[in-house]
Amino acid sequence: MASRTQQEQRDLVLLSLDSGRFESLSGLSQLFILREIFRLYEHDVDLEPDSVKACDVFDLIVGTGTGGLVACLIGPLQMTVAEAINAYISIHEKVFSGNDISQEERATRLENTISQMIEGQPISECKMETISRISQLSNCYVSLTAMTPTNLTAPAVFRTFRARHGAPPPSTLLEALSATLSHPETFPPVSLGQPPVNFISASFGFCNPLDTLVDEVKSNFRSRTISTIVSIGAGRSKHVSLSDLSDFDKAAGEQMQHCQRTSEQWHKVFSNNPGLYFRLDADGFETAEGLTYEAIYSHSMTYLNRGEVIALLDDIGDRITDRTTLRDSVIKVSEISRPNPGVVDKISEGVKNLHVEVMRIPQRSSVNSLPYADRASFNISLTCCPGTREEILQQIRSWRDSRRSSSALLRLEAAFGLGKSTVAHTIAHEAKKQGTLVSAFFVTLGTTEKPTLGSSEHHGSASIHNLVGTFLRDLAGICEPFHDAIGAKIEQEPQLRCASAVIQFEELFIPFAFLLPPNEQRIWIIDGYDELLRQNLSDSVAFFECLISSLPNLPPHFTVFITSRPFKDARLQKSSNSDCVTTLRLDPTSPFNGEDMNRLADRELQRVEEENPDFKCSELSKQQISEFRQSAGVLPLWLKIVGNLLINSTDPHRALNDLLSREENPATSLALRSRDYQSGIDEVYAHVISSCLDLSQDDNRKHLHCVVQVLLGLQRPLSQLTLEELFGSSKLSATDSSSELSVTALRIVLRSLRPLLVGENEEPVEFLHMSFRDFLAQSRAFGKLVQIIPSPRNLDLGHNLLLNQCLYILQTQLTQDIAGLGFLKEIPGDRVIPSPPNISSSLQYSSNFWCMHLLETQHSSQVPKLLQPFMENTLDSWLELEAMLGNFSFTFEVAVRIQSLIPDVFVDVMDKKLQLSLKRLSIYFENSRRFEEACLTREHIVSRMRPHETDLELIRSGPNPAYDLKSPSEIYSLSEALCLLSLSYDRLQHREKAHMAVEESILLVGQLIADDLPAKGWHELYCSQLAASLTLKSRYFSQLDKSTALVAVQNAVNFLRLIIDEKSSPKRIVRLAAALEMLSQSLANMGRHSEALDAIEEAVELRRQLSSKHPDVADYQRNLATTLKYLSDRFSKLGKDAEALIPIREAIIIRRQLIHGPCSNEDNQALASTLCVFSQRLTQTGIDADAFKAVEEAVILQRPLATKNPELFRAELASCLLLFSKQCYLFNREAEALDAFQEAVQLGHHAGPSFLVNCDRLAQELSKLSIDLKAHGKHRGALKAIQEAVILQRQLTAKGLTVPSLNGPITAAASEEVLVTFLYRLAYHLSEFGQYDEALYEIDEALRRLREGAYKDPKLAMRVMSAALKNRSNRLTDLGRHDEALEEIEEARKMRHKADNESAADFNRELADLLGVQSDCLSKVAGRLPEALMCAEEAVILHYKALEDQPDEAWERDLARLLNSKSAHLAELGEMREASRAVLEALPVCRNIVKKQPQRNSDLLAHCLHIHARCLGGVGDFEEALKAAEEAATLYRSLITERPLKFRADLDEVESLRQTLEMLVTVDSQTSEQSS
Repeated sequence: MASRTQQEQRDLVLLSLDSGRFESLSGLSQLFILREIFRLYEHDVDLEPDSVKACDVFDLIVGTGTGGLVACLIGPLQMTVAEAINAYISIHEKVFSGNDISQEERATRLENTISQMIEGQPISECKMETISRISQLSNCYVSLTAMTPTNLTAPAVFRTFRARHGAPPPSTLLEALSATLSHPETFPPVSLGQPPVNFISASFGFCNPLDTLVDEVKSNFRSRTISTIVSIGAGRSKHVSLSDLSDFDKAAGEQMQHCQRTSEQWHKVFSNNPGLYFRLDADGFETAEGLTYEAIYSHSMTYLNRGEVIALLDDIGDRITDRTTLRDSVIKVSEISRPNPGVVDKISEGVKNLHVEVMRIPQRSSVNSLPYADRASFNISLTCCPGTREEILQQIRSWRDSRRSSSALLRLEAAFGLGKSTVAHTIAHEAKKQGTLVSAFFVTLGTTEKPTLGSSEHHGSASIHNLVGTFLRDLAGICEPFHDAIGAKIEQEPQLRCASAVIQFEELFIPFAFLLPPNEQRIWIIDGYDELLRQNLSDSVAFFECLISSLPNLPPHFTVFITSRPFKDARLQKSSNSDCVTTLRLDPTSPFNGEDMNRLADRELQRVEEENPDFKCSELSKQQISEFRQSAGVLPLWLKIVGNLLINSTDPHRALNDLLSREENPATSLALRSRDYQSGIDEVYAHVISSCLDLSQDDNRKHLHCVVQVLLGLQRPLSQLTLEELFGSSKLSATDSSSELSVTALRIVLRSLRPLLVGENEEPVEFLHMSFRDFLAQSRAFGKLVQIIPSPRNLDLGHNLLLNQCLYILQTQLTQDIAGLGFLKEIPGDRVIPSPPNISSSLQYSSNFWCMHLLETQHSSQVPKLLQPFMENTLDSWLELEAMLGNFSFTFEVAVRIQSLIPDVFVDVMDKKLQLSLKRLSIYFENSRRFEEACLTREHIVSRMRPHETDLELIRSGPNPAYDLKSPSEIYSLSEALCLLSLSYDRLQHREKAHMAVEESILLVGQLIADDLPAKGWHELYCSQLAASLTLKSRYFSQLDKSTALVAVQNAVNFLRLIIDEKSSPKRIVRLAAALEMLSQSLANMGRHSEALDAIEEAVELRRQLSSKHPDVADYQRNLATTLKYLSDRFSKLGKDAEALIPIREAIIIRRQLIHGPCSNEDNQALASTLCVFSQRLTQTGIDADAFKAVEEAVILQRPLATKNPELFRAELASCLLLFSKQCYLFNREAEALDAFQEAVQLGHHAGPSFLVNCDRLAQELSKLSIDLKAHGKHRGALKAIQEAVILQRQLTAKGLTVPSLNGPITAAASEEVLVTFLYRLAYHLSEFGQYDEALYEIDEALRRLREGAYKDPKLAMRVMSAALKNRSNRLTDLGRHDEALEEIEEARKMRHKADNESAADFNRELADLLGVQSDCLSKVAGRLPEALMCAEEAVILHYKALEDQPDEAWERDLARLLNSKSAHLAELGEMREASRAVLEALPVCRNIVKKQPQRNSDLLAHCLHIHARCLGGVGDFEEALKAAEEAATLYRSLITERPLKFRADLDEVESLRQTLEMLVTVDSQTSEQSS
């Protein structure tokens, strides 16, 4: 242990431990994580396993709640982690055993248990603050936190040392522990001190004690430096649904979220000190009680085996091993500052009083949905022994460090068993230490786990299915730009998550490889590629060819290292001969390999001696050692097998002698066939099996055969405990009595095979080496044992055994009370799938994989007997369980297989029941936002209904004979199912599939109607279905082809009107109303607003009738409110603002009534949305005060929704905040407007699952806000809005992705067009504030994008180019570069003449605008004023002509500006009377537009009045001129408050003119008086 002086010289290593639920054992996960950290530490410093104590490593440990208990066990009580785990479990069992235990009884038990644990120790009775001194624990301080019920704003800290300040009441260790553990639902408060003060757990508000840790360090170690901070959580829940929890559980759920936020805040603080702060927190835990030790262990181990977590653990191990070598990344305690507090809501006092903060709850990243091999990373314990394999390692290091001067890919080739994987583990470990490792993928670390049917997730063992997914996720974890880019791509195309390795590599890596940090070496390691070939030859070959062909185009610092056996496939051999591939071969005959083998043999004998006390190396003769070395030949694998045999032997010396003295021993085989490694290893396997299990007995042979079949047939490696649970549940047999497998037999065989297997107790049982699996699986393999065991031939027996057990477990355990089951019995409505239940591992395996075993089973008379009751009684429960577990494995192939086994039952009874269950399940998937699974379910339904895969063109060509076998009702059901499938395709952005599905639906039901076979009732049903399909088609084509959309919905309305009368069902009336709404929208899209109004009014009338007839049906009320909002929109489009207020007011009344009854979050959201529309309508009619109140209420409604479910409601809150910001600007409350604006932008930038959609939506809304603010004269806010819109749009455009939206996908090209428009507007707004250089920069970027082809339509591109050149001309004029400005505007005119001229009015107006700009440019050039006047006059004529052709109030501003220019030029030329006539023409136009929009247009009126004053003064009418000048000056004074740079010169000029006119008026007055 270090001395006090040494301690003060070294950098601090700190540990923070969160609080968990004591009753759920979740705190154990912290000890499992610490055990893994110390295991690496012990390995690096060569210490005995489980010998390191935390008190010797950490200088300060701070814990709260269960974290406080852990801190005491490993701190003051100085336990090792293993001792602490046992102590923690013992305390838990003693405190919580039994039912209905009172809090007081639990507290007494806790006190007695802790007292017994510390009894006899010096610290048992001493005060808390003296423990470190008395126990000689001077190297490690410990702090525990609690709080008082009367002060929940700051924790109280109990310390094992004397602090400088802030001491709580004196207490013992027992009292402090009781205080920190006193959760109000578990223990009573603890009273301490005099007068007594009650203390409770600090879990409420401070469950992550990281803040306290930093405060403690700053108070007591201020002069020190910190090298490492480790923060360990107590386990995260997959789902925390606060609405379903008790008050305390809600608080607990909120604190779990608080833990994460606290961690994220400190992560940002330490972001400039990489390698300083580490956060570890296992996931998969639930908040409910009863989480078992096994579940905690399983979740923790799964978490610790992830590639990114292994990397963190390695880094922590490196930092605590030697603190003196990392001086470049330490931080002084005095330099630490606390995170910035959350943004305080300043919007209004009403919102302040809510005390609600918008919580940034991290969402499940899209990247993390990629398949990942948890157990395929490298293992530090499997690296090369020191001093071995140096020759080959040096060659690999030379290639690795050459920075691709030779080749991008290195392949290490060798036969099995020669140590390829050991070399790969070593290279991976070295690369990890160097920081160059991207991903390590070890196929041999897992068996052949297969993905669940229908599941996009492939976790656990390595396979070609998760090779690229693992690589992408590991790479995304170290490169944030890459993470964001591929995350956006996956959001856009979710099908990429389960795509093939080739497609994932081509779509998700190659396009974004340039985002890797330049000049940083990166290596990807793949070990055992030959195993991937064995699993899936075609996919693995295709990927290898793709990888090789892609390497020349990847960054030069990206390299790949692959190991494999020699390739036999000609395609692989050809690819391996590429110039970018280097192949190394392990030469087993080299002298270096012989020396290595001797060292490995000696090391193996030492290992046997360490692990088997009955074996002594000293008792071996030199001859035995020599024979042992020679027997291994060149195979390290032989050494490993024999070593395991000796370790598991009760008489290892005899076992070794038997092996070496066999008449036909492996040594002889290997010597005779020096390169026939397979035969030599087969000899060893045969010897081990026959020596460990007496195969002369029939039962042993039978049991061995069954276990081998089971191990080979498993779809995922299982632990021995799970296997025993699986086969201990029944006495079912596969085909006959000779194939029974009992738990006892299973244990005997597994124990006998222990030398050839890995994994004990709860660890998965896997084969020691792939060659052993091959030995068991191939008919050749049992040739060595053919006299005692029949050849397996195939795995039918294993699959039968597993299938039988799976079905039995499902039938027995699914009838038990499992939380959440039974939801398919109810109509879905808006219900979601319940959270996953806590079930046994055997039930989870059975649920996930029985279908796979069924498909693999060939012959079995037992299966139909089990399938029939399962299908009749258990099917729905199994579907529910699969949905809750996140799987859907009931595919079309499974259904066909079941039908072939039990045809009568399945067709007559089950098929219809199954269709109903799947239909409901698909709706539950939709409600739970699991859209891919909903789509997969509906595909299955359609596949069951279709006679075969349908060719749409064949259906279009006429009646399809394939459907003749179907009844009309079945065809109708298929049409309905196709509609639902089409909706799923559309939601997943599969537009073409969606269109095809709805088209097929229309054609099928259309044929039924054309046949005119059904009775009237059926005919009406078919017409209704046809109308639904047509309405759906109209929606799809609303943006793609407006004419097609309109025709489709018109036909839908016509069909519905044919079948609706007074007796029609509400469902049909609802369908007609929806079709009318779609018709109204389609008409509006075509510019036919009056007809659109008629359609929506009819829809409102239908909705109103339903609502009045069925006032108790909330959905009818909701639909009426929605349709009323549409009606308000139609009135607003026609300029009928007053009429638009009436329906929106009624909609609000209905929405308010709905939220007062049983309502959902969507009802509150709908009211907020309606209030926003109401606010906009009020603003249009000038009722600004009410508009402000409406949007303020909307924000208050939206905040708790966004807090509870950010993914659904974050974008809606952002929209409300933008509208609120606009209203604040209009009321001159700019500080509040800016706060709301900034919060909205932050919400939009949040990289959640809907990042692309939210970014696009927010960008469009910011653009609209900019236009609205400009219209109201709020130019500063308008500039801010368009700047943020450009930032967002640049992000979308830079990603080059298609953005999904409700109105159809927005392509990358369309995003470019939008960005050009935004840049155009930004340039204008910058110029308004005198930022002319910045404005010119933005318009230059717009022009560059236009010239690069931002617009695909050439004529439209020229038109936009003309407008952009005009904008650039204005910016050059602002900068005084008049000659350049003239060149630009002349080019703009030429460009506009070449563009599309279909609309004469548009052409004349735009040409007039260009002439106006040219006129202004010419007026600035000396001697060209007459030309300027000619341009202005021509522009005015063209503008009047445009207004005559197409009257438009929006164009009046342009006319006013042109008339002002004309009058100004005339005045400059001295033609005052002509100028006066022109200005008198302009003045009423200016006053008219100012009356409509005073804040936007007052600058034009001011300019006009200024010219008017000059003209009047020029003709001697000084009094009228003075009045005009004074009015102009007043207007300019108001304008310069916001835009001083733009209007200061104008104001100065008008003031000068006004003063001159005042003097002239005075002189005139005096002259008149003198004359009189």
